[in-house]
Amino acid sequence: MSDSQVHSGDYSQDRDPDALVARVRVLLPSLPPASARVAQLILDDPVLVSRSTLQELVRVVGTSEATIVRTARTLGFRGYPDMRFALATAAGQRRQEHQITGDITATDSAREVIDKISGAEQRALRETAAHLDAEVLDRIAEAIVAARKIAIYGAGASSLIAADLQQKLMRIGLISHAPADNHLAVTEAVLLTKHDVAIGISHSGETGETLAFLRQAHQSGAVTVALTSVDSSTLTTHADHVVYAAGRDDIFRPAALSSRISHLMAVDCLFVVVAQRTYDSTVRAVAATHDALAASRARKQ
Repeated sequence: MSDSQVHSGDYSQDRDPDALVARVRVLLPSLPPASARVAQLILDDPVLVSRSTLQELVRVVGTSEATIVRTARTLGFRGYPDMRFALATAAGQRRQEHQITGDITATDSAREVIDKISGAEQRALRETAAHLDAEVLDRIAEAIVAARKIAIYGAGASSLIAADLQQKLMRIGLISHAPADNHLAVTEAVLLTKHDVAIGISHSGETGETLAFLRQAHQSGAVTVALTSVDSSTLTTHADHVVYAAGRDDIFRPAALSSRISHLMAVDCLFVVVAQRTYDSTVRAVAATHDALAASRARKQ
Protein backbone atom coordinates (compact mmCIF):
# COMPACT_ATOMS: atom_id res chain seq x y z
CA MET A 1 0.00 0.00 0.00
CA SER A 2 1.33 3.43 -0.91
CA ASP A 3 1.92 5.95 1.84
CA SER A 4 2.41 8.77 -0.63
CA GLN A 5 -0.20 11.10 0.84
CA VAL A 6 -0.13 13.25 3.95
CA HIS A 7 -3.24 12.41 5.94
CA SER A 8 -5.30 14.97 7.83
CA GLY A 9 -6.68 14.59 11.31
CA ASP A 10 -3.46 13.53 13.06
CA TYR A 11 -2.08 16.81 14.40
CA SER A 12 -1.71 16.80 18.18
CA GLN A 13 -1.59 20.04 20.15
CA ASP A 14 0.99 18.63 22.53
CA ARG A 15 3.47 18.26 19.69
CA ASP A 16 6.18 20.78 18.89
CA PRO A 17 4.67 23.75 16.98
CA ASP A 18 7.22 23.10 14.24
CA ALA A 19 5.02 20.16 13.23
CA LEU A 20 2.21 22.59 12.40
CA VAL A 21 4.46 24.86 10.34
CA ALA A 22 5.96 21.89 8.49
CA ARG A 23 2.49 20.51 7.77
CA VAL A 24 1.28 23.83 6.34
CA ARG A 25 4.36 24.16 4.10
CA VAL A 26 3.99 20.63 2.74
CA LEU A 27 0.26 20.92 2.06
CA LEU A 28 0.21 24.52 0.76
CA PRO A 29 1.04 23.83 -2.92
CA SER A 30 -1.73 21.22 -3.19
CA LEU A 31 -4.52 23.27 -1.59
CA PRO A 32 -7.31 24.92 -3.63
CA PRO A 33 -6.77 28.70 -4.09
CA ALA A 34 -9.14 29.79 -1.30
CA SER A 35 -7.68 27.35 1.23
CA ALA A 36 -4.17 28.24 0.07
CA ARG A 37 -4.82 31.90 1.03
CA VAL A 38 -5.76 30.78 4.53
CA ALA A 39 -2.68 28.56 4.80
CA GLN A 40 -0.37 31.30 3.51
CA LEU A 41 -1.73 33.71 6.11
CA ILE A 42 -1.03 31.11 8.80
CA LEU A 43 2.62 31.10 7.71
CA ASP A 44 2.88 34.88 7.23
CA ASP A 45 1.00 36.07 10.31
CA PRO A 46 0.01 33.30 12.76
CA VAL A 47 -0.62 35.93 15.46
CA LEU A 48 -3.29 37.62 13.34
CA VAL A 49 -5.02 34.28 12.67
CA SER A 50 -4.85 33.22 16.32
CA ARG A 51 -6.47 36.50 17.41
CA SER A 52 -9.18 36.57 14.75
CA THR A 53 -12.67 35.23 15.11
CA LEU A 54 -14.00 33.14 12.26
CA GLN A 55 -15.99 36.12 10.94
CA GLU A 56 -12.97 38.43 11.17
CA LEU A 57 -10.78 35.99 9.26
CA VAL A 58 -13.44 35.70 6.55
CA ARG A 59 -13.06 39.44 5.93
CA VAL A 60 -9.25 39.35 6.02
CA VAL A 61 -8.82 36.40 3.64
CA GLY A 62 -11.86 37.06 1.48
CA THR A 63 -13.25 33.56 1.63
CA SER A 64 -16.10 31.70 3.32
CA GLU A 65 -16.43 30.31 6.83
CA ALA A 66 -16.79 26.83 5.36
CA THR A 67 -13.44 27.16 3.55
CA ILE A 68 -11.65 28.24 6.71
CA VAL A 69 -13.13 25.39 8.74
CA ARG A 70 -12.29 22.93 5.94
CA THR A 71 -8.70 24.22 5.85
CA ALA A 72 -8.39 23.76 9.61
CA ARG A 73 -9.57 20.17 9.29
CA THR A 74 -7.21 19.53 6.39
CA LEU A 75 -4.39 20.62 8.71
CA GLY A 76 -5.52 18.05 11.25
CA PHE A 77 -7.71 20.04 13.67
CA ARG A 78 -11.27 19.37 14.76
CA GLY A 79 -12.20 22.90 13.77
CA TYR A 80 -11.17 26.55 13.70
CA PRO A 81 -11.04 27.07 17.53
CA ASP A 82 -8.53 24.24 17.91
CA MET A 83 -6.38 25.71 15.15
CA ARG A 84 -6.48 29.17 16.77
CA PHE A 85 -5.28 27.70 20.05
CA ALA A 86 -2.39 25.85 18.39
CA LEU A 87 -1.39 28.95 16.42
CA ALA A 88 -1.37 31.08 19.58
CA THR A 89 0.98 28.57 21.20
CA ALA A 90 3.21 28.38 18.13
CA ALA A 91 3.29 32.17 17.72
CA GLY A 92 4.34 32.63 21.33
CA GLN A 93 7.26 30.27 20.94
CA ARG A 94 8.32 31.73 17.59
CA ARG A 95 8.02 35.46 18.24
CA GLN A 96 11.65 35.99 19.30
CA GLU A 97 12.94 33.56 16.68
CA HIS A 98 11.23 35.46 13.84
CA GLN A 99 13.12 38.62 14.79
CA ILE A 100 16.35 36.71 14.25
CA THR A 101 15.53 34.48 11.30
CA GLY A 102 13.49 36.74 9.02
CA ASP A 103 14.14 36.94 5.29
CA ILE A 104 17.53 38.28 4.24
CA THR A 105 17.55 41.75 2.69
CA ALA A 106 20.06 43.45 0.39
CA THR A 107 21.18 45.76 3.21
CA ASP A 108 21.83 43.10 5.87
CA SER A 109 25.32 43.01 7.36
CA ALA A 110 27.42 39.87 7.15
CA ARG A 111 26.63 39.23 10.83
CA GLU A 112 22.91 39.48 10.14
CA VAL A 113 23.26 37.10 7.18
CA ILE A 114 25.07 34.58 9.40
CA ASP A 115 22.44 34.84 12.12
CA LYS A 116 19.50 34.58 9.72
CA ILE A 117 20.89 31.64 7.75
CA SER A 118 21.85 29.84 10.95
CA GLY A 119 18.40 30.39 12.41
CA ALA A 120 16.63 29.41 9.19
CA GLU A 121 18.57 26.17 8.86
CA GLN A 122 17.96 25.25 12.50
CA ARG A 123 14.26 25.90 11.91
CA ALA A 124 14.29 23.75 8.75
CA LEU A 125 15.84 20.89 10.71
CA ARG A 126 13.25 21.16 13.48
CA GLU A 127 10.37 21.29 10.99
CA THR A 128 11.73 18.30 9.11
CA ALA A 129 12.17 16.30 12.32
CA ALA A 130 8.61 17.15 13.34
CA HIS A 131 7.23 15.98 10.00
CA LEU A 132 9.30 12.87 9.28
CA ASP A 133 7.19 9.73 9.54
CA ALA A 134 9.11 7.05 11.47
CA GLU A 135 6.92 4.22 10.15
CA VAL A 136 7.60 5.27 6.56
CA LEU A 137 11.35 5.37 7.22
CA ASP A 138 11.14 1.89 8.71
CA ARG A 139 9.38 0.52 5.62
CA ILE A 140 11.87 2.16 3.25
CA ALA A 141 14.80 0.85 5.29
CA GLU A 142 13.40 -2.68 5.15
CA ALA A 143 13.10 -2.43 1.36
CA ILE A 144 16.65 -1.09 1.01
CA VAL A 145 18.14 -3.83 3.18
CA ALA A 146 16.38 -6.50 1.11
CA ALA A 147 17.17 -4.89 -2.24
CA ARG A 148 19.45 -6.30 -4.90
CA LYS A 149 20.50 -2.72 -5.66
CA ILE A 150 19.40 0.85 -4.99
CA ALA A 151 19.16 3.47 -7.74
CA ILE A 152 19.06 7.12 -6.64
CA TYR A 153 18.48 10.16 -8.83
CA GLY A 154 18.17 13.89 -8.39
CA ALA A 155 18.68 16.69 -10.92
CA GLY A 156 20.60 19.90 -10.27
CA ALA A 157 21.11 20.59 -6.56
CA SER A 158 19.20 17.40 -5.70
CA SER A 159 21.96 15.42 -7.41
CA LEU A 160 24.19 16.36 -4.46
CA ILE A 161 21.69 14.78 -2.07
CA ALA A 162 21.53 11.67 -4.26
CA ALA A 163 25.33 11.39 -4.34
CA ASP A 164 25.49 11.79 -0.56
CA LEU A 165 23.05 8.92 0.04
CA GLN A 166 24.72 6.72 -2.57
CA GLN A 167 28.11 7.20 -0.95
CA LYS A 168 26.73 6.36 2.48
CA LEU A 169 25.05 3.17 1.28
CA MET A 170 28.12 2.09 -0.70
CA ARG A 171 30.29 2.65 2.39
CA ILE A 172 28.31 -0.01 4.30
CA GLY A 173 28.39 -2.53 1.46
CA LEU A 174 25.00 -1.92 -0.21
CA ILE A 175 25.06 -1.85 -4.01
CA SER A 176 23.83 1.60 -5.03
CA HIS A 177 24.10 3.94 -8.00
CA ALA A 178 23.46 7.65 -8.40
CA PRO A 179 23.85 8.42 -12.11
CA ALA A 180 24.58 12.07 -12.85
CA ASP A 181 23.18 11.88 -16.38
CA ASN A 182 19.40 11.72 -16.73
CA HIS A 183 19.62 9.39 -19.76
CA LEU A 184 21.69 6.96 -17.72
CA ALA A 185 19.20 7.28 -14.88
CA VAL A 186 16.25 6.33 -17.09
CA THR A 187 18.29 3.53 -18.65
CA GLU A 188 19.01 2.11 -15.21
CA ALA A 189 15.36 2.52 -14.21
CA VAL A 190 14.28 0.40 -17.20
CA LEU A 191 16.44 -2.47 -15.94
CA LEU A 192 15.19 -2.43 -12.35
CA THR A 193 13.01 -5.24 -11.00
CA LYS A 194 10.81 -5.90 -7.99
CA HIS A 195 14.00 -6.79 -6.12
CA ASP A 196 15.35 -3.23 -6.42
CA VAL A 197 14.66 0.17 -4.85
CA ALA A 198 14.54 3.49 -6.73
CA ILE A 199 14.73 6.83 -4.91
CA GLY A 200 13.83 10.10 -6.67
CA ILE A 201 14.78 13.40 -5.02
CA SER A 202 13.13 16.72 -5.93
CA HIS A 203 12.25 19.70 -3.73
CA SER A 204 9.27 20.66 -5.90
CA GLY A 205 8.35 17.14 -6.93
CA GLU A 206 7.95 18.42 -10.48
CA THR A 207 11.46 18.13 -11.95
CA GLY A 208 11.02 16.51 -15.37
CA GLU A 209 14.14 14.33 -15.34
CA THR A 210 13.40 12.98 -11.87
CA LEU A 211 9.79 12.30 -12.80
CA ALA A 212 10.93 10.29 -15.83
CA PHE A 213 13.31 8.25 -13.66
CA LEU A 214 10.84 7.40 -10.91
CA ARG A 215 7.97 6.80 -13.35
CA GLN A 216 10.06 4.28 -15.28
CA ALA A 217 11.29 2.62 -12.08
CA HIS A 218 7.70 2.26 -10.91
CA GLN A 219 6.68 0.74 -14.23
CA SER A 220 9.61 -1.67 -13.97
CA GLY A 221 8.26 -2.96 -10.67
CA ALA A 222 10.88 -1.53 -8.31
CA VAL A 223 9.98 -0.25 -4.85
CA THR A 224 9.87 3.51 -5.40
CA VAL A 225 10.61 6.30 -2.93
CA ALA A 226 10.14 10.06 -3.35
CA LEU A 227 12.01 12.62 -1.23
CA THR A 228 10.30 15.98 -1.66
CA SER A 229 8.98 19.07 0.11
CA VAL A 230 5.58 19.19 -1.56
CA ASP A 231 2.52 17.07 -0.80
CA SER A 232 0.57 15.72 -3.79
CA SER A 233 3.31 16.68 -6.25
CA THR A 234 3.54 14.62 -9.42
CA LEU A 235 6.60 12.77 -8.07
CA THR A 236 4.55 11.30 -5.22
CA THR A 237 2.15 9.68 -7.69
CA HIS A 238 4.99 7.39 -8.82
CA ALA A 239 6.13 6.52 -5.29
CA ASP A 240 5.26 3.67 -2.98
CA HIS A 241 6.73 5.65 -0.07
CA VAL A 242 7.19 9.40 0.38
CA VAL A 243 9.58 11.25 2.68
CA TYR A 244 8.74 14.91 3.25
CA ALA A 245 11.39 17.47 4.23
CA ALA A 246 10.99 21.17 4.98
CA GLY A 247 11.84 23.78 2.37
CA ARG A 248 10.88 27.37 1.57
CA ASP A 249 11.80 29.95 -1.07
CA ASP A 250 13.50 33.27 -0.45
CA ILE A 251 15.04 35.73 -2.90
CA PHE A 252 18.52 35.18 -1.40
CA ARG A 253 17.88 31.51 -0.51
CA PRO A 254 16.19 29.80 -3.47
CA ALA A 255 14.57 26.40 -3.07
CA ALA A 256 17.79 24.58 -3.99
CA LEU A 257 19.47 26.09 -0.92
CA SER A 258 16.60 26.13 1.53
CA SER A 259 15.69 22.48 0.99
CA ARG A 260 19.26 21.14 0.95
CA ILE A 261 19.84 21.02 4.69
CA SER A 262 16.47 19.42 5.42
CA HIS A 263 16.86 16.84 2.65
CA LEU A 264 20.33 15.95 3.93
CA MET A 265 18.86 15.45 7.38
CA ALA A 266 16.16 13.16 5.99
CA VAL A 267 18.83 11.17 4.13
CA ASP A 268 20.91 10.89 7.32
CA CYS A 269 17.93 9.57 9.28
CA LEU A 270 17.13 7.03 6.58
CA PHE A 271 20.75 5.88 6.39
CA VAL A 272 21.04 5.34 10.15
CA VAL A 273 17.79 3.36 10.22
CA VAL A 274 19.22 1.19 7.41
CA ALA A 275 22.55 0.81 9.23
CA GLN A 276 20.76 -0.32 12.39
CA ARG A 277 19.23 -3.21 10.47
CA THR A 278 22.60 -4.27 9.09
CA TYR A 279 24.62 -3.52 12.20
CA ASP A 280 27.17 -6.36 12.06
CA SER A 281 27.89 -6.05 8.35
CA THR A 282 27.88 -2.25 8.64
CA VAL A 283 30.53 -2.31 11.37
CA ARG A 284 32.71 -4.65 9.31
CA ALA A 285 32.26 -2.58 6.14
CA VAL A 286 33.00 0.74 7.82
CA ALA A 287 36.09 -0.70 9.51
CA ALA A 288 37.36 -2.19 6.23
CA THR A 289 36.84 1.00 4.24
CA HIS A 290 38.37 3.09 7.03
CA ASP A 291 41.47 0.88 7.08
CA ALA A 292 41.78 1.00 3.29
CA LEU A 293 41.57 4.81 3.25
CA ALA A 294 44.02 5.07 6.15
CA ALA A 295 46.50 2.88 4.28
CA SER A 296 46.10 5.03 1.18
CA ARG A 297 46.80 8.21 3.17
CA ALA A 298 49.86 6.57 4.77
CA ARG A 299 51.32 5.73 1.34
CA LYS A 300 50.99 9.34 0.22
CA GLN A 301 52.94 10.68 3.22
